[in-house]
Amino acid sequence: MIIKSKKIFITTAVFFAFVDRNHPKHQQSSAYFRYFAQEKYHLTTASFSISKTYYQLRRHMSYPIAKDFLRTLFLGNIEIIYPDESMTKAALKLIFQNTGYDLNIDQALTNIIAYRAQVLQICSFEYSSFYFGIRLFELPF
Repeated sequence: MIIKSKKIFITTAVFFAFVDRNHPKHQQSSAYFRYFAQEKYHLTTASFSISKTYYQLRRHMSYPIAKDFLRTLFLGNIEIIYPDESMTKAALKLIFQNTGYDLNIDQALTNIIAYRAQVLQICSFEYSSFYFGIRLFELPF
């Protein structure tokens, strides 16, 4: 029997789509969070994902909505991981060693953080290369 990990890394794209009700992926992101709550998943994200989401919300929606997003995270139970120097260097090394896909620093850091936190699935709407056995989260049918 395969034991499925209940740890998920949430990216900026999913947070933004969840908050913005006019976003084309809002229904899908809402379904993700509903499923995570029902199945009692342990949610993680990175500090830079929060910062990027906050910036996008301020820019595309409003300052009060962006502030409410931060308040919700502060009061919620999503684990926030802060990349340190060793994670940043590992992400840079991953970028330099990668010869195929154009990997950006956020994607590399996401892979490193997830790997070190033993998170095997990333919830995202953006295409990305996944390393270390990490895979994209998909809702079961």
